[in-house]
Amino acid sequence: MSTQARVVRVVVTSGLVLAVLHPAVAGDVKLLGQPGTFPIVITVPGSYRLKSNLTVPDANTSAIDVEANDVALDLNGYVISGPVTCTGTPVTSCTPSGSGFGIVHLNPSFGNNVRVTNGTVRGMGDDGIRLADAAHVERVTVTNNGNNGIVASTNATIIDCTALSNGNSGIAAANSSTMTRNHAEGNKGAGINASFDTIVSENTVWANAVGISSLDGTVVQNNTARGNANYGIGASGTSTVNGNTAQGNTGFGLLLAGAVPPGYWGNIVNFNNGGNANPQVSGGTQIGTNICGGDTVCP
Repeated sequence: MSTQARVVRVVVTSGLVLAVLHPAVAGDVKLLGQPGTFPIVITVPGSYRLKSNLTVPDANTSAIDVEANDVALDLNGYVISGPVTCTGTPVTSCTPSGSGFGIVHLNPSFGNNVRVTNGTVRGMGDDGIRLADAAHVERVTVTNNGNNGIVASTNATIIDCTALSNGNSGIAAANSSTMTRNHAEGNKGAGINASFDTIVSENTVWANAVGISSLDGTVVQNNTARGNANYGIGASGTSTVNGNTAQGNTGFGLLLAGAVPPGYWGNIVNFNNGGNANPQVSGGTQIGTNICGGDTVCP
């Protein structure tokens, strides 16, 4: 097939007829460029790669709708962009408001095992990226999106991503996910929001409303939380919190809750909660040495 070949598919959505261009093909990789009409709809499993930036016309328009499982989408260093701008650190508002996503699975029957890598999603009306189970997002920057930067369902892997100044959480994932070596800064909600039984490791969370928020059974290790407007690192229940640094957060450095409180050890927790004269940790069970306010007595 010629690399310039195009086939038009007609999609009927809410009574509207949309012409959607099927991608060009380069070997086994299908190339995606700026279409005549959004969203680009992916209905066939396989590998896809952007060949140009994509710009949606308004905050209510989505760029790419994945309606297939087992899709690999390489952004190829390009930008998916919309018109939204967020202001404040952490973000206080995003305008204009809208319902458009950068990359999304709108059909709940599809969208599992989707891999998105190597690019930027900026200025969408809703989430920058919203994916289903077993998603993998790597080396992607999400910034100035009206809602969350990246949202994934269960068993997700989110690694080496950057979430800046989004209108809700920077990065969020559901149960049994892994979130590693990401940077989240200036987001209106949590820098990283983790659900049950998730691994949150080696991330940096700066100047968000909350640094890291996690639920029961989470392993929170070797992260750095600085200058967040509330607590630095929060965990609950049977979670473990170790090897983290929490400094200069407005609330507690560590906020550890639950009837069975999280265990914590090996953390450095200084200059939070108004200064070292105040408690640096709330709750939890200290099961090893921590440095809190320059002392080994915690909280």
